[in-house]
Amino acid sequence: MIEPLLQAFVTSRYRRGIVITLTFLTAVAVGWPAADDYFGLRDRESRLSATLKTTQATVAQLSSIERQFNEKMSRLHELDSQLADEQGLNEFRSWVVDQIRQTGCQMRKVRVGTPGVRRWRENGDPFEISPNDGAETPYNFKTIGFTLSASGSAENVKALLARLQKADKLMQAKRFSLHPDGADGKEIVLDLELVLFDLQEAAVKENKAA
Repeated sequence: MIEPLLQAFVTSRYRRGIVITLTFLTAVAVGWPAADDYFGLRDRESRLSATLKTTQATVAQLSSIERQFNEKMSRLHELDSQLADEQGLNEFRSWVVDQIRQTGCQMRKVRVGTPGVRRWRENGDPFEISPNDGAETPYNFKTIGFTLSASGSAENVKALLARLQKADKLMQAKRFSLHPDGADGKEIVLDLELVLFDLQEAAVKENKAA
């Protein structure tokens, strides 16, 4: 059965065309899956190359990003230490008492007032609420009055003021008064009212209160 077919194929005047057709079909049958693999690998290579370039760019900037992060975290910790939370307020009061004594002044009064608390708004003013304030933030803003009165010689009071000026706290002088005391007027009395600031997450504060 096969031999007559082969004989007919060999003697056929269309055998060349048949050979070309069979060769093409065989090439397509074998090559088509390979072409799929080729184009698939090319596409994957292209995507991996783009990912690699993005990763390399990110890695190149990693040291800069890390440095900026460390700088911001350092500044955040610095500002956090300047807030008058409960611990910071107690430490500040002790520090003020020490400065009065170390400068040779006499302490007359050191008093911490009742704090005022309100929700902080974007671009808000620390001292008053304005209709121009922005959206409400998730933080409570606290102001604490701090009053001190001390007396001493002009040089001692001057030294005390210089130390208070370097206090590492977020605060604002609200009232300042200097006046002589005593018969000879050599004693100087310093009356100073400060406002210290604190900022806390509202949720944390509410949970503590609960």
